[in-house]
Amino acid sequence: MGFQFEQLDSLIRALMMEEIDRDSVHGDLYDSRLLTPLGRASFRELLRVSARAHDADFLADGMASGENFIEKETIIRADASCERRVNFVNAARRLAEGEFNRYYMRAVCRRAMEVGTDVQVYRARESARHRTNSDSLSGHIYDARSLLAVLRQRVRPNVGVAAGIIPGDVNSGLSLRMLSRHEEGRIVTHASPAARGGAVAKAMTH
Repeated sequence: MGFQFEQLDSLIRALMMEEIDRDSVHGDLYDSRLLTPLGRASFRELLRVSARAHDADFLADGMASGENFIEKETIIRADASCERRVNFVNAARRLAEGEFNRYYMRAVCRRAMEVGTDVQVYRARESARHRTNSDSLSGHIYDARSLLAVLRQRVRPNVGVAAGIIPGDVNSGLSLRMLSRHEEGRIVTHASPAARGGAVAKAMTH
């Protein structure tokens, strides 16, 4: 089962589109080294279509074509390198879930800022194996403005390399939801906003 985005409504979708436009203007849309030129164009078009009216599963299905990904990638370990065939179905899934979730979380942060509340981490997709660090973040509350700044950072790990808490893992399955006013204050985190934002962003994005 894919991600369950609890607050994916028309307002969140509109903010997702604004965040995608923001990255497009600044040249910050994610450019995976595994994508072909056709794949890059397809991803940018399908990302917008998915944010406007669909979800991460739609994006993954649309990208799951051998024409969108290079046939082989070079893997470098220590002093040796080898070529590995790209599993384009898995690569499409990681890319779609990671980027759709990133823009969704950014939109949730912006919406939380508009209404004056915080955001909370929750498990949006069940995984076969849960990592301790990932599970420890679930339920924590963060300042929306600080976390948005982290989620807007340009640098992301390459698809298929480091996609979560443990290098090599796929997405952690974590996402964000906006708290209602009466829910605020239940969970207190003591790290600085920058440290808290960095930790949660690393855990939730690819």
